[in-house]
Amino acid sequence: MTKLAPSTVSFPFETPVPIVETKESWGGNWKVDETIEPINASRSTANDGQVETAVFLRRYGEVINPVRSNKRKRASDTPRFHSQDRLNLLNHWIQIRLTPQSGRGKGEIIWRGRVYAQQDDIGSGDRTQAVGNQQFIAYSPSHSFNLIEINKSFHNDNSAGNITLDTTPDFNYQY
Repeated sequence: MTKLAPSTVSFPFETPVPIVETKESWGGNWKVDETIEPINASRSTANDGQVETAVFLRRYGEVINPVRSNKRKRASDTPRFHSQDRLNLLNHWIQIRLTPQSGRGKGEIIWRGRVYAQQDDIGSGDRTQAVGNQQFIAYSPSHSFNLIEINKSFHNDNSAGNITLDTTPDFNYQY
């Protein structure tokens, strides 16, 4: 019979909170956007042929103010609803960061990619402003390699200069 030592885990557990951050170009600064919700994300190994993807949702029109991620409660002076326009995130970088519920610490980036598609699900009703959901589909940076056709390789020989080999190189192969 095995006897387990007493647990050193403190209660209650601190559940990590997903934070979505975006930036327009790779050289820009990440900005938290609490109006975007991560729906799902996938990771894969380099050799399995799968593209890492993530799907995000954003509501627009007359929407409920989000619960602040680091406070978990809406401030009493914050209005319950606000008007939110559609957002164009095509070709923007987007990442998901898990942060402690307490708001202490930077957290850990669990997914990063670029938005390649967005879809609109336009709602209906008697409102004067359009209401609906936007869905953003992002792919990891490795997806960029799938968009580039590589059909040659070059070898630099100091005596002869560049030599075209007319073969596709094997990536991640050690000679």
